[in-house]
Amino acid sequence: MDDELIKLSSYYGAKIRVEGHQGRKTVQDLYKKHLAGREKALLDSAALAAGLSSIFYGDRLDESLITPQMEEAFGLAFPAMSLDEAAGMGAEQLAGLVSAWKGKYFEVLVRDKLNEGEYVGDIHLEPGQTAELAESAVQPGWDLVITDDSGAVVEELSLKATESIGYVKEALERYPDIEVLVTDDVLADVDGTADRILGSGIYNGDIEQAVKAPMASLFDSASRDILEAVLPGLPFVLIAFGEGRHLITGKRSFQPVLPAILTRSAKTGTAMGAGFLTSLILPDVFGIIAGAGVRMAFSRAERAGSAIVFVDEKTELILPMAGKYA
Repeated sequence: MDDELIKLSSYYGAKIRVEGHQGRKTVQDLYKKHLAGREKALLDSAALAAGLSSIFYGDRLDESLITPQMEEAFGLAFPAMSLDEAAGMGAEQLAGLVSAWKGKYFEVLVRDKLNEGEYVGDIHLEPGQTAELAESAVQPGWDLVITDDSGAVVEELSLKATESIGYVKEALERYPDIEVLVTDDVLADVDGTADRILGSGIYNGDIEQAVKAPMASLFDSASRDILEAVLPGLPFVLIAFGEGRHLITGKRSFQPVLPAILTRSAKTGTAMGAGFLTSLILPDVFGIIAGAGVRMAFSRAERAGSAIVFVDEKTELILPMAGKYA
């Protein structure tokens, strides 16, 4: 019996010395495969985050920056138009939109300040007086009227949000009986008509910046527009290139490459969908985090599954030996 055990020990000792290196290599290969899978997942997640960012922060309005006053002003300036339509406009159209929107926003600000009892320049409402805007966006002559408690007109004013004194003088020439309330940017250029031009304490640059802020992404350069158009498809381009290079270098045949591309693309597409759905409920940044997280979770589950399969295969080889030597 002792001789048998000695022979068995010698046999497996020699076998381990010969095949031990191969065993270590198997473990190293498994570890390398794990690292490669994680690197792919990180690359896919980074590309996915870039793609979602271009969708979320691309050419669209930031509605969180639009106040009720700004929204009312837009409706007055463009009664038959939706704010969302601005996303499809070119630079020249946007410039015209900003100009008209800014002018109406100035009018709404002046009206509200007066009705709230505040001074606008030197103008202040007396008890019982009310400031109202013209019902028509193209009302000739005046833009704001002040009435008393009986509805009688106390004063009519033309309101101009501009940096051009020429624009103001044109209004004075056309309607010499109506005073013009202006943004303070033009007051430095006022001459002999100063008695008919009233400062508002509001600056044109400030209200223009306010209406431009929600549309900041719409004023991108041409190169940025191209980048925003390309980024949503970047994850799938990288997947195709990453898997396709194995085909080009001859490391793999077409048969395993195509399923790998389709599988990674499906996981990335699903993760992008999850990120988009999250953005409908939570702020956009959480949609990006959710999308990247889902993609990483897919990869982790895939690597764990591969490890389980590997262990199961080796276990099936060992179990028969356990019955023999138990």
